Amino acid sequence: FKTYDENDSQKSLFADLVSVLAITMSEPGTNEALQYALIGTRTGITSWGHEYLRTLSGEISNTYKKRVETGGDAELKDLQFLIDEIIPFNMHHNAEPDAVDLCLEINRLPLLVDQCSEHNYERVCLYLLSCASYAADPEDYETCLNVCFKILRLRQAYPEALRVALKPVSYTHLTLPTKAQVQISVVAVSLKKKTK
Repeated sequence: FKTYDENDSQKSLFADLVSVLAITMSEPGTNEALQYALIGTRTGITSWGHEYLRTLSGEISNTYKKRVETGGDAELKDLQFLIDEIIPFNMHHNAEPDAVDLCLEINRLPLLVDQCSEHNYERVCLYLLSCASYAADPEDYETCLNVCFKILRLRQAYPEALRVALKPVSYTHLTLPTKAQVQISVVAVSLKKKTK
């Protein structure tokens, strides 16, 4: 790749290919797949499949950790285009834990709120609640629960949202569901069970 002509219009396509090959051929810890993905075309990364995206997620996480440790740019602006493609892809292809793990690793859990659909919000919330139990500090615990609460509230799963709200954490900035919303949800759930 280094000997490839800089002026050749195909070099970015070649960088994409080298990035994919790097997931199996690069030395551990070099983050070559990520480096070449940043040089590449920056389009269509999801077409390379789950394993490639899982590798990129790990390398994004490693890059974030190194930047935080060295006091560098923790904003990840240069990697945002990758994050914006990986998380929605994982959320829509039954890889919600991978999306949640990436968000946890780079401290971007609120990104999940807009990505949840009626088909996956329950799995995301269950995984978030499980992760909250193993949070390293109270702030991470609270963030997991707050995001879970927001997702459940957005999906109008008020009884479940109240269950999350009852966990020991500060919710001074959240708006709890009204009594009427909870009653409507409980009646709806009761009717669903009776019709089955």
